[in-house]
Amino acid sequence: MKISTVAYNHLNSLIRASPPETGGILGSNDGDVITDIVLDIPSETTYTCAYSPNVTFLNTCISNWQSNGKHFKGVFHSHFFGIKTPSAADKEYIINIMHAMPDSITELYFPIFVLPNRELICYKAIRADLDIQLTQDALEII
Repeated sequence: MKISTVAYNHLNSLIRASPPETGGILGSNDGDVITDIVLDIPSETTYTCAYSPNVTFLNTCISNWQSNGKHFKGVFHSHFFGIKTPSAADKEYIINIMHAMPDSITELYFPIFVLPNRELICYKAIRADLDIQLTQDALEII
């Protein structure tokens, strides 16, 4: 996952100031490089032990991005207790997001900030026909 230094620093500062199981979306106005970060706002169904995206808020942000020539690139969230891999629920929403995307979107990013050290582990979902593959991806800060 390629991310601009400015976006990475913004993401890192948002996560530092937020409790575990906080998330948001990644966007780009520069091709494959993540340039935009939006921190999600809790919805009525938010739980403290799992990130539950506020779909209405995030979809509005994505729609605003599209109006300004920016592209949705994925979803980030934080895990607590050093858990570095996506949970079963994470994998389920990743698959659901990928299936909801137009066919032209073949990959999205789903990084996890692992607390308490705030280590960023990047995952990329790739659509191959009807199959969705989730692989760990290298982080490149540009």
